[in-house]
Amino acid sequence: MLDTIRQFLMGDYKFYLVFAIFGTAIAFIQLCLSFFFGGGDMDVGLDADVDSGGDMSFGDHTDMGAGDFRLFSIRSMVAFLAFFGWGGVIAYEHGAKGLPAFLVALAAGGVMMLLTALALYGIMKLQHSGNITEGEYVGCLGTVYLRIPAGRRDIGKVTVNVKGNSREIVAVADEELPRGTSVRVVERIDGRRFLVEKI
Repeated sequence: MLDTIRQFLMGDYKFYLVFAIFGTAIAFIQLCLSFFFGGGDMDVGLDADVDSGGDMSFGDHTDMGAGDFRLFSIRSMVAFLAFFGWGGVIAYEHGAKGLPAFLVALAAGGVMMLLTALALYGIMKLQHSGNITEGEYVGCLGTVYLRIPAGRRDIGKVTVNVKGNSREIVAVADEELPRGTSVRVVERIDGRRFLVEKI
């Protein structure tokens, strides 16, 4: 067991290079998708819910209250992987090997993960400081973006048009609503959830 841990910590240049290339490639793909397909939807936290239709929800950054801070999201973890790898590569090239290189890599990845999460938090805070209040969503029409399970216990996502702006909201419903269903926002349940019904 100790030999396995020692071998892991003694990872050579290739070990860190794999993380660096993989993390950088994923970050580049995320960036391209953000530019070409409008990017807030790729970022997710860690409460996974997969339905049979293939939709996947992880509680993403986009519709959290401005007071919610999520350190662990896909983007922040990708930033960790990329900078863990590059930190290890740089440390290795400057003569650090074994545990010192691992600690430098860990610190670089951790700092970038925190900075990414803080940047996303700031962006979401700006998004929530717009001119649209939560009460203005009631009565608006929208389309289910992420399947809403029946019974008001699990959440889904709805894209709603409010004052000419397209916004995503976290929604619950009494009946199951598959992706693409047209809905009306009936009421605000709490600070971040809305009840919707099929129209």
